[in-house]
Amino acid sequence: MKLYQLTTTAIITLVSIIGNPLESFSQNKFFIPSALAQDSWANNPYRIEITEKTSYAEIKMFLIHIRGTRQYNLPISEADKIAIIEDLEKIEALKKNIPGINSIICLGYNIAEAWEKAIKACERSLKVGDVPDTFHNIHEAYFGAKKYNKAINSLKKSIKSSDHSNSFLSYQRLGLIYYKLGKYAEAIRQYKKAIESVEKYKKRLELELQVQVEANLSSIKSGLGFSLLRQGKIDAAEKKFFEAMKNDKKSWNETIVHFLDGDRDTPGIAIGGLWEGSLVGLPEIFTDGLTELHIQQGRDKEALEFAEYGRTRILSYLINKNRESSITIDEIKAIARQQNATLVKYFMPRSINYFEMNQTYEPKLYIWVVKPTGEVHFFNKNLSSVNSKYSRLLSNNHSSTDHKNSNSFPNLIPFIPLLILITGIFLSLKFSDQRNLILISSSFIIFVTIFPIINNQTTTSSNQNSEISLAHLSRNTFTSVRGNTRDALPESATEGSCQNDDDCLKETHKVLIEPIAKLLPKNPEEEVIIIPDGELFRVPFAALKGSDNQYLIQKHTLRISPSIKLLQFTQQQKARKSPNLSSLNLVVGNPLMPRSHNGQRLTALPDAEKEAVAIAQLLNTIPITGRRATKSRITRLMPNANIIHLATHGTPFSLAFAPSRQDQGFLGELDIYQLNLTADLVVLSACETGLGEITSDGVVGIARPFVGAGVPSVVISLWKVPDSTTSELMIDFYKNLQAQQNKAQALRQAMLTTMKKYPEPLNWAGFFLVGES
Repeated sequence: MKLYQLTTTAIITLVSIIGNPLESFSQNKFFIPSALAQDSWANNPYRIEITEKTSYAEIKMFLIHIRGTRQYNLPISEADKIAIIEDLEKIEALKKNIPGINSIICLGYNIAEAWEKAIKACERSLKVGDVPDTFHNIHEAYFGAKKYNKAINSLKKSIKSSDHSNSFLSYQRLGLIYYKLGKYAEAIRQYKKAIESVEKYKKRLELELQVQVEANLSSIKSGLGFSLLRQGKIDAAEKKFFEAMKNDKKSWNETIVHFLDGDRDTPGIAIGGLWEGSLVGLPEIFTDGLTELHIQQGRDKEALEFAEYGRTRILSYLINKNRESSITIDEIKAIARQQNATLVKYFMPRSINYFEMNQTYEPKLYIWVVKPTGEVHFFNKNLSSVNSKYSRLLSNNHSSTDHKNSNSFPNLIPFIPLLILITGIFLSLKFSDQRNLILISSSFIIFVTIFPIINNQTTTSSNQNSEISLAHLSRNTFTSVRGNTRDALPESATEGSCQNDDDCLKETHKVLIEPIAKLLPKNPEEEVIIIPDGELFRVPFAALKGSDNQYLIQKHTLRISPSIKLLQFTQQQKARKSPNLSSLNLVVGNPLMPRSHNGQRLTALPDAEKEAVAIAQLLNTIPITGRRATKSRITRLMPNANIIHLATHGTPFSLAFAPSRQDQGFLGELDIYQLNLTADLVVLSACETGLGEITSDGVVGIARPFVGAGVPSVVISLWKVPDSTTSELMIDFYKNLQAQQNKAQALRQAMLTTMKKYPEPLNWAGFFLVGES
């Protein structure tokens, strides 16, 4: 090999060596666990150990319960995904010949987002004769694995092979895939075919197949509207979004007739309607489209109306029989004046997503601040260009050296072509007889080496931006602060957490609070009502930390509301109440704990009993503890109580009381909805009562039905706070109430007092007030 050839080869090798680390960096995806409080499958009582002795019937029932996590829209944590994959792998290893087993296994892997495993199971399902119709799970598996062409081909086959009355679903899913690929013209064509299909088979869909036509039309027209919007066809997009809204209103009215205004003596009718997952006509993504469209046009006040459209309309109807889903800007201003508070409304625009898959968000954040004077301010924060610190916060790799390396390499890229060029000139002068060949070779080497590296860098940056989001930061902030209190927290729920609590709390403050800080009241006694959106319901706002190292609760009195409109109704509830701290109060602490589904009794809470005794003395009542605190007794006393304080074990779905002959002791959501409560305040001094499924109605958890049952103010928690700390904080809270502070001020002062003794946010920041102060 000649010298110039050897040198040229060395240059290529050098660039490859330098380039390889970049390729590996691009594979270092950010692992952000959902890490919600409930592990709906990992801790599922119906989850059994799969062995060779497991019977046919047990496996079949086991698979039905896995399918139920999708059917009932249960939140899935990272621990759940790992558990589902492990269980399905064991079932596959047994090679049981159960009819339809591969189809359900495919669905299970889809739920766990194990796309390649799902594809293999689905392909086995098709091989044994299952028809690739609209409802076959292989479409979702291909989509999740980003094998869009295969998903498209499969959907086209399903149109030919399935019942044509259901073909609208295939057309709709095709439209979504083409939208995802940026082929908006083709997406529009498929969405239009979906609409034509629905209208053609409308009667059959409604009568025979029980399909909610109006709800589906709203969804399809929303997708069509977004496709038009991406093409820049503003007027056409707006028209489709409003058509989707019209369909949505019809669907909502159907919901009221069939679920909420149905025959309440018929079991399941009224109860079923209280579950958001079982209702039709929930606000479709057209609300996001109309919000975005009006922001593009500079009409941010109208955009706020659409950002609030349909929020908490189920709760609003339950509280006040209100059927209207919309709210005007004048009504919003009036609410701010009536509340005498600054409203902070957050909105995270959603992306059109595939059916049943986890919701994704655009890299944007919209914030409206409505002052008591009626002034409205708007902020549009673009989150697509995140800084290196934000990236490091969410990285699994906590090594600062690695971060320096990963950030420093791209700075070398401009010097690589210069190095090659200088070497080429040197060689051309050294070997003048082959100058042209050397210069041509150098130019070619520059192109073939630097182009892939730059392209890779761009892709990596793009991937990072798509992986990082405010939703991820919110989950990580929640996980980092809350995780410190849970010894049994799965490893999967702690991976990817912030390097320390302060980093996440400060970065979240920077994103959510700094843009609006100057508009918040200077007087810490004046109230700020936060209306979160999506994953922001997980954020412990009280603990967000500014650059001055002060927590937000030190500067402001905070309240939370799932929507602005709900404030109108909780205020009306409050106006009908006659608070009285000295009589008809119900205080419960440390009941004799019931047994969970695994047969083990929940651990006793002696500090909760001390808390109940102290608070009962303040409220001039007798605490109910131990065996006396049965579910039946407590629910009998609740309707006449003015203040209800429950210090017990809690989950997003139930509260624990002493069991009796009539029941096992768990008070669930549906039990509470059926109560007619007159209480002015409910305090759930229990673990994780502020959690649950995030929906358009806010967080659907154990706190929500208390509001629906008539309570204007509820204090809840985001995580398990140590018993002794909770007890002290709650006693301070009631002392502050007796000192004539309102509920929000009383809770704030209790937090500040607790903070002095227990400075870590996990000890005080998990509690917040929902509703009226």
